[in-house]
Amino acid sequence: MPLAVAASAALYTSAPVVVLAADGDAGGQAGAASAAVALGAPMLLTPGASADPADATAVTGEVTRLGPQALLAVGQGVVILFQPNQPA
Repeated sequence: MPLAVAASAALYTSAPVVVLAADGDAGGQAGAASAAVALGAPMLLTPGASADPADATAVTGEVTRLGPQALLAVGQGVVILFQPNQPA
């Protein structure tokens, strides 16, 4: 399980918004971290195309568990796998 997913699972029971940044985009991650702190929201990293498919499954599962009304994608290369409150 990716570290960001584990931290989110430990710290949040739900979240109205989830902040996403692409793994490997340091600038996007810095901006996403600032946004997450300001919003009091979890931040998750979307895995790249060459990542283990289990990482994408873990991120998707965590977003589903949190049940956000919105996703905030920050930076370049963020892949949103589905829309919140919609079937995956």
